[in-house]
Amino acid sequence: MPLYVYIDNMRKPIFSDCIWAKDYEEAVAAIESNAKDNHLIVDFDHDLGTEKTGYDLAEWLVLNNYTGDFKVHSMYPAGNKNISNLLTEYGWREFY
Repeated sequence: MPLYVYIDNMRKPIFSDCIWAKDYEEAVAAIESNAKDNHLIVDFDHDLGTEKTGYDLAEWLVLNNYTGDFKVHSMYPAGNKNISNLLTEYGWREFY
């Protein structure tokens, strides 16, 4: 079963069957607690209103050898591109 994590500090997810993480720490905790036997899907915002960003989460995912599918819904063009490039480089698949 897929684990869908939506990370955004302001916009609510449109799907009810996901985990809404509002910051980096919530996202890490949700993934560590639930991703073991699940296919991981992460929907990113870049600016999370704290020092840690969506890009920091993408780096953490790569460093901890997670794989899965992703989408970046960030309105910040450079942040969107940086998250996408990093995850794609490490074998993540982008969905729309």
